[in-house]
Amino acid sequence: MAPMPSSRRGQRAVAGFAFVLSCVFVSACAAAGRTDLRLSNEVSVSDTVLPATPAAVWSVLPSVFEFLEIEAPAVDGESRTIGNPGFRAPSQIARRPLSTYLQCGNSLGGQNADRYEVRLQLAVEVVAAPAGGSLVRTFIDADARPRGVSGDTVRCTSTGALERLIVELVTDRLPG
Repeated sequence: MAPMPSSRRGQRAVAGFAFVLSCVFVSACAAAGRTDLRLSNEVSVSDTVLPATPAAVWSVLPSVFEFLEIEAPAVDGESRTIGNPGFRAPSQIARRPLSTYLQCGNSLGGQNADRYEVRLQLAVEVVAAPAGGSLVRTFIDADARPRGVSGDTVRCTSTGALERLIVELVTDRLPG
């Protein structure tokens, strides 16, 4: 099932969840000896309903992050939220260039997502869907800056491909 489009209700959910997400990320950063946190109003949010219990979906999410080779230091079993509050993204995720997942603009050498140093924040939350099953909500926030030279940081937006890949990997790992 394709992610549901954002709505005004979804935007309110983002604002409310930003607080929960910040608490999880601040806890993870504090545990790692860091206390920096960057929130923005440009977070990409994708919702997908899966026909599985939240417990079943939650149980496979760590293996999805492991497959993607994304460390997940922020794990909260109570809120069923897992993620990384900010990491330098590798040049590829799942053997695909970052420009598959992020649009950070273009420059003379090509797409900035593939050439710049990208800092990515990723979180996935699992809740019970109102009509049954699970709602998998993925949050992505990213920016990029030129490697090895001074330059302005550029905002990145999600293409939706990473969110779809996460849901596909979750679905593939669900029992039955």
